[in-house]
Amino acid sequence: MERDSGVCYVCRRSNATEVDHILCIAEGGSWELDNLAAICAEDHKAKSFRERRASRTRRTSRG
Repeated sequence: MERDSGVCYVCRRSNATEVDHILCIAEGGSWELDNLAAICAEDHKAKSFRERRASRTRRTSRG
């Protein structure tokens, strides 16, 4: 958060209150600092929803 000065990396507003894995752990992301970024709650919720939906789609298409 300090590194990003509280600026959400998605919407660029100064309202970031959470930290996000840019590449989610389930997709091979890590806990390294270069994979973490400040994000606002609204954008984090939306991004997590998209990631969960994409994960379900991949699982069901594999059979």
